[in-house]
Amino acid sequence: MAEWVTADAWANLREGLSSNQIIREYITNNGQQTSCALAVDDNAKLHLMIHVPDESIPLPPDLNNITIRYVDIDCLVVDVAADASLEAVINPVFDAIISGCVDGRHPVQVVADHLERIRKAFARAGSAISENKQIGLVGELIVMHRIIIPGIGYKAAFQWSGPLAERHDFVGEQLHLEVKSTTRSMDQHEISRLDQLRVPDGKRLLLASIQLERSVAGEFTIATLREDIIAALAESLSAVDDFERKMVDLGWHDGLVQSGTLLKFNLRALNVFAVEGQFPRLPDDYTPPRGVVAVNYTINVAACPIMEPDAVMTLVATM
Repeated sequence: MAEWVTADAWANLREGLSSNQIIREYITNNGQQTSCALAVDDNAKLHLMIHVPDESIPLPPDLNNITIRYVDIDCLVVDVAADASLEAVINPVFDAIISGCVDGRHPVQVVADHLERIRKAFARAGSAISENKQIGLVGELIVMHRIIIPGIGYKAAFQWSGPLAERHDFVGEQLHLEVKSTTRSMDQHEISRLDQLRVPDGKRLLLASIQLERSVAGEFTIATLREDIIAALAESLSAVDDFERKMVDLGWHDGLVQSGTLLKFNLRALNVFAVEGQFPRLPDDYTPPRGVVAVNYTINVAACPIMEPDAVMTLVATM
């Protein structure tokens, strides 16, 4: 197979980028210009652009650092764009795609076939985190980033107890906070422990209800939230280290970023409730029948009063 995509090809394009936001160069084959072009932009992205007649064929899903889009420039193209850090990985993939297009195959199908192969290769490079675990972890990280860190700063890393299999996800001297996340568009959550909604003696308990939407264009992944939290904890290296250790315990590894297994989410709702009064839960004195070793039940918080953000932050400050 011919080798069109090389380090020298990218270097030559970068040299001509100074006055342009993006610069392209068409691939030639046996002295003839093909429908494929290599390009680089001022964000250091590497592009393979292929002429297509129309947008009738759906594009394959993105990998985390590889995007596939229809773009109308001088003509309609499929634009496969990758981070510069992936140059060594993407060069042979781009070569294979170009070869398929030169052989007369439909560009979108060629792109789909080869990106599916790289998706599987990335997935094999490291174990994935299950969908349910990602949903729960994204919820906990959103609460840490938006509520706990603004309330108590870097100490949030040490109060995060979800990875330690404790009863509640955040544990402080005066306050505990449990996070429940769902992708269903309803205010229902599964309670997996008999004592999960029991208020510790002398403390208060809050429940954060997270509704997420899975989307290929989602704003959050575990990776993006991890980066945001590390930046927010930067004043304390010990807090960053503690946070990173807990992430590893939950299955995090750097290979997940390239694996294509990280799900993307949008946040539909984040509401916080005080677990007190008529909040739906089993009574503290409830005892299951003899021989029952586990109890799972579903609560609906739709009719429960939502706490005001200022009241939540006042309580979080006491952790």
